[in-house]
Amino acid sequence: MKLAADYVKIEVQHPDLNYIENQSGLEFDSLLNHSTGEISGRKIAEHHFCKITIYESGAVYFSGSVHKLWNSLNGVNGPNQRDFGQNRLRGFNGNQFSLMDFYSVQEHLESLFNCSASQMIIKNIEFGVNINTSFDPDIFIKGLLYHMGVPFEFRYRGSYAQAIHQRFIAKIYNKSKQYGLKEHTLRIEIKVVKTREIVSTGIITMADIRPETMESASNLLLKRFDEVVHYDYTINKELLSKHQKRLITDYSNPRYWMELKPNFRNRHKKRLEEITAKFSDNILLEIRQGIIEKCSINNRTLKTSKCSINNHSSIALNVLQKALLKKHGFAVLEYDREERSKMTKEERAQIDSINKRMAWVTRGCRSLASGNQTVFPDPHRKKFSTTKLRQSGNHAMIYLIEIGIPTGRAHAAINKKVQKTITVEYKSTIAFWNQFSSIIDMAQESYGVVIDSITFLDRINRTRGKKGLPQFLTSKFESCEKAK
Repeated sequence: MKLAADYVKIEVQHPDLNYIENQSGLEFDSLLNHSTGEISGRKIAEHHFCKITIYESGAVYFSGSVHKLWNSLNGVNGPNQRDFGQNRLRGFNGNQFSLMDFYSVQEHLESLFNCSASQMIIKNIEFGVNINTSFDPDIFIKGLLYHMGVPFEFRYRGSYAQAIHQRFIAKIYNKSKQYGLKEHTLRIEIKVVKTREIVSTGIITMADIRPETMESASNLLLKRFDEVVHYDYTINKELLSKHQKRLITDYSNPRYWMELKPNFRNRHKKRLEEITAKFSDNILLEIRQGIIEKCSINNRTLKTSKCSINNHSSIALNVLQKALLKKHGFAVLEYDREERSKMTKEERAQIDSINKRMAWVTRGCRSLASGNQTVFPDPHRKKFSTTKLRQSGNHAMIYLIEIGIPTGRAHAAINKKVQKTITVEYKSTIAFWNQFSSIIDMAQESYGVVIDSITFLDRINRTRGKKGLPQFLTSKFESCEKAK
């Protein structure tokens, strides 16, 4: 099961207006301006819970849930649609919606508008997953605090929460309550309101929605979910100390977090994570695992990762290259002959430059995955990430990569912790040992990887030694563990 898009707003380029307006089954109504009494030049037609709008300028837009469209075309209704007639007017998107189902809708739209998928420019898009949980989704939603510094807004009696950002909206809501589903179902969703949010995935037109780009979208969804700060109401207060009880009284209050200065939040966030990991059912972790399974992601080791995409988003593009991709579409990266024929010789050279760099990145990724560096020729091994780390003398990070800890922005939390252990001149040895222990705990809890503390400490000391920083004795760690 791959991640698939749901709501979309698309603009049809070079539309055949005569064909669209005379389509059987489409009834366009002109809008009346009640203040002036004039009939608007804009025409709207309803189509399987979606809207098709033709503007006076001749522009054609389609908006609505492609998931609801597919269900409507295939006669799929929600469990409670017979009980509540108003739900029938909104359609149903509470079941699973695969990429193959999306392709079916794509073909339907191509027939409806008499155009290719590459002519459908995406203006807004929503993508997400429906997660089946062992608990009432409302319990999780109740504990949502903030996302990237923005507090969650709640609606529908606490069954829906969203955090509104400039480029996107993070949405989490109880799908089972919405449609009367028997299984507990939680919806995790990103609504993109500015396409800059998804430009890294390579999605510009409907034709760009394919397994590779949706895996990149899966990574983006997981990244946004990892940015959620949450209070777990399954915490067993009877097991807490008096100090911890005082802490969670504050931690469960969203206003407390908003009143904290941003540079102080991280410290308290870590304390909350520690309490949650030890004294709760850790329902956030269950949901995260559900997202990974639904998106066919396995990010525990580099060797088995299915969600590490290497495409043009990994490459730094210059202004001209970005303009060319915007003008001709990403198909030129796959040597689309028709589009390339429209280019000048200089433009083709710019696109070939991107393809060349993409080839090196992909080759480097395969080398990492197989553990075979000889796949990479000697003159270019410096582009291989572990070689870069060796050149910088970062033995601690090399060790973590070797045992299966991923790198990259999605795993910044553990990478930052490691960076501190090798660069900070600690005034207190206790602070170092606490940081060291937290890395070992995080590796096991988040990635299922057991770190050998002696080997890891040796690699940290080697790295610190190269930087001229004081080192830490193994015996001190052992005594620290006994003290705990």
